This record gives sequence, C-alpha cells and structure tokens, in this order.
Amino acid sequence: MPSTSPQVQTKVLLRLMMTGVLQAALLLGISGDPRWMMAWLAIGLILLGILTNLGVMLFLHPDLLEERMHWKEHKNAKPWDLKIMPTIALLAPVVTLSLAALDHRYSWSPPTHILLSLAGIALMFLGQLLGAWAIAANRFFSSVVRIQTDRGHQVVDHGPYAIVRHPGYTGVVLFYLGLPLLLGAYWAYIPSALLIVLLFYRTALEDKTLQQELDGYTAYTQRVRSRLIPGIW
Repeated sequence: MPSTSPQVQTKVLLRLMMTGVLQAALLLGISGDPRWMMAWLAIGLILLGILTNLGVMLFLHPDLLEERMHWKEHKNAKPWDLKIMPTIALLAPVVTLSLAALDHRYSWSPPTHILLSLAGIALMFLGQLLGAWAIAANRFFSSVVRIQTDRGHQVVDHGPYAIVRHPGYTGVVLFYLGLPLLLGAYWAYIPSALLIVLLFYRTALEDKTLQQELDGYTAYTQRVRSRLIPGIW
C-alpha cells in the first residue's frame, strides 16, 4: 500500500493548526466574545471532523491524502471545478463563520433554545460521520473533479454509495444546515444556503462528467437513482 510522504504529513499538520487558528480568529475575534461556548464547541466539532477524515485517509488510503494535497497539479482537473472547489472549501466557510460572529456580536438573532442547539450538533456530527464513511469507502475521493486514470479510477457502489451517488456532499449539506443552528446565528444561513446551492450545482456537473467519462458509471446511476437526497434528487 502506498504511504504518505513526511512532507505531506507536515503540510497536513500545519494546515490543521492554521484551520484552528483561523476559526478561533473568525468566531471569537469578530464576535469579541472569547467566552462564547457554542463557538468553542463549533471549533471543536470542525477540528474533530478534519482529524477523523485525515485518520481515515492515513490508515486506509494514504495515497488519497497525497492526491488531495496536490490538487493544483492535476492537469486533467475540470477547469470549471478549479473555480467552484475553492469557493466551497475556503470562501464559503469563512463568510459563514464571519457572519455568524457578527450575528452574535450584535444580537441580530433571537436566543436559541437548547434543543435547537442540540439539533445543530446532531446535524453537524451526522454530516461529518457520513463524510468520513464516504472517504473510507471511496479511495478516489479527490478534491477536484477529474477521471483518475493514474490511480485506476473505477465506480464505487458500496457503503454510502449504495444509497446516494455523492454521499460526501450530502454530509456537507447536513453540516452547513447544523452550523448556524448550533451557533444560534440565523443570519449565517444566508451564506450557508448559497454554499448548499453551489454544492448542488457542482454535484450535477460532476455527475454528468462521470456519466460521460467513467466506465460503468451510467449503469451505476440506474441502480442508485439519487445524487444527494434519497428518493428526491
């Protein structure tokens, strides 16, 4: 089994540290409230999800970690996805967290009942669990849309992929439905909703690409009809 190079492991650790610092700066710095417990809980959940995904890749698919860390170097990545992916992965989360912090600072949203906060935690955790399951089942879970001929790309139809065709994206949708709820920052649903719409758009484009270019995928779509939401879409 291919291993992950020490250079990539170092980059991963540095990015993880930077992610934690950025989240704290956005939520606690912008809100001006270092005692905002829901913010600390959100930061912990986000980092837990990242660590879980990294652990899955390190132990099950170390070559996938290499693939994801070098996404800019893939010549056959779809040009449209090189614009969409950074927005989903970087810009949208920053805007969502920033607006949530402003909401908390200026009390734009009414107080949130503890049951709604718990529902937010449940949605975030379920989304992260589904994402980790998708990565565990699919060693071709690349950062960018491309046919990975260099890695023997083939259709994955087991695990969560027997239920929906893009379970990782379903997990992201659940996560961003829960994040504003946990933080009690309903204005953050504006960028969160835009992110979800963009994710549906990316899913449609990726699914079309796979049907056109990946052997066996069209037959797979006949067995698993739903892209993101079972029985709906």
